[in-house]
Amino acid sequence: MLKADILNSDLTINNYQVINTLEYIPGSAFTLCIQLVQPHRENLRYMTETGAELTLHLPNKDGTELEVEMEALEGDSSIWSCDLTAEQTEDLASGNATFELTEGAKVTLGWIENALALIVTGSC
Repeated sequence: MLKADILNSDLTINNYQVINTLEYIPGSAFTLCIQLVQPHRENLRYMTETGAELTLHLPNKDGTELEVEMEALEGDSSIWSCDLTAEQTEDLASGNATFELTEGAKVTLGWIENALALIVTGSC
């Protein structure tokens, strides 16, 4: 099993920061960036094969999942990103996320602990 860390969304190759949890406001578009790591190898980054595909599963408030296809960063196949629209983020929930990495016939599952944190706006 793989793990992924959340990264800053304005990253460039060899210039990024692990931010642990992405805080977001429902109904706001944002870019989600992750880096694949190998927990059994002291969190060494995991470089995917050419042509790999990554599907991210994010929790929704109603218990369903939002499924999003991610794209690898050119020059570093351990870093992946996706753009989420305002409509897609409206029903997202705080919590863990999972993903499926497909490299040819090999499918590897992974997770992101505390991936998202919903920021509540307005008054109580």
